[in-house]
Amino acid sequence: MELLLKKSSENRDNKNGIPGSQEAGSFVDGHESEALASAKFDNEFEDLEDKDQMFLEIKKKEFSREAEIFKALGHPIRLKIVYGLLKVGGCNVKNMQECLGLHQATVSQHLIHLKSRGIITSERQGLEMVYTVNNRWAKCIIDNIEKNQNDPNFA
Repeated sequence: MELLLKKSSENRDNKNGIPGSQEAGSFVDGHESEALASAKFDNEFEDLEDKDQMFLEIKKKEFSREAEIFKALGHPIRLKIVYGLLKVGGCNVKNMQECLGLHQATVSQHLIHLKSRGIITSERQGLEMVYTVNNRWAKCIIDNIEKNQNDPNFA
């Protein structure tokens, strides 16, 4: 241990740039004080206990619901649909089809996917169904994408 501490001390550079010089208060006569070493060990042990507890909590989490939302929004067309619905507040299939330039069947399939995952809901208004976003996770994701879209560090 003494050799290891001396080696560590020799490799350390201080403010003067002189190898082997010691910082004030960190070593006493070339040896680390026992109290300081004990405190460092106790902190490392507490950190390990905290990490173990954190790992147990992570292991208990399922995240299956959140994963389903990310999967549903993972397709560019579905992302555009949710984005558009949030912008206009609600829309029918015909308007979405025209906006996206896709076939009605394609848009309907994506709507079914989003609806089955609880991201959007539909409400009959006369002869048409109007779709709206009702999932706050999806709203949060779209808000963050929009907010950070032009940020070069957001990649």
